[in-house]
Amino acid sequence: MSKFDHITTWIFDMDETLYPHQTGETPVKGQSGKAVKLLAAHNNLPEEQVQAQLDALAKTHGDAFAAIRKILPFPFDAWYKQLKDEGLYAAIEPCPEVPELLEQMKQPKILFTNGGNGHVDHVFEQCGFKRDWFDQIITNETHDVLPKPATESYEAVLAAIGTSAHTCAFVEDKVLNLEPAKKLGMTTIQVNTPQSEASYIDLYYAEIKQLLRDIISG
Repeated sequence: MSKFDHITTWIFDMDETLYPHQTGETPVKGQSGKAVKLLAAHNNLPEEQVQAQLDALAKTHGDAFAAIRKILPFPFDAWYKQLKDEGLYAAIEPCPEVPELLEQMKQPKILFTNGGNGHVDHVFEQCGFKRDWFDQIITNETHDVLPKPATESYEAVLAAIGTSAHTCAFVEDKVLNLEPAKKLGMTTIQVNTPQSEASYIDLYYAEIKQLLRDIISG
């Protein structure tokens, strides 16, 4: 009997979950200053006001920039284009084994990211992923909810895929984002980061590729 027998649907985070943790600057690391400037200019607001709003959101949300779209319009397309033009997507170092493993994995797969649609496209291009490997791709633009770790975002995913939390596994690098999934009844799996002792984490894998191998092998 496999430890995964009860799991019918696999829900994956994207950034630094489907590719390894990065040590340098990436589209999701070290960009806050530039994002504040763009957001302030787009909304004709002082940078200090935008930064204060982001600081407040950061205390309650894992991704303040994804959350701020509930308050201010954010020019996602312009932002992702700027990051791409600066070579930051090209700076992502993917794991070369993961694309083949994802393609081999026949179980239902859901991508659940705080990033936007353009961000997904650029990461997929850099890492060699394809959209049709996933049954659904849920971004911060496809559902009008707060980002992870807000419980409503996990509930929206379950509603979208039409299945019970108890038959889902959620795979994520950020420990903070695993707690709501566990409270809803999902099996929680931490990957790619130093192992946490948090009671709401069911399984740990130092590398995503080993988890994918175990899923495929049953």
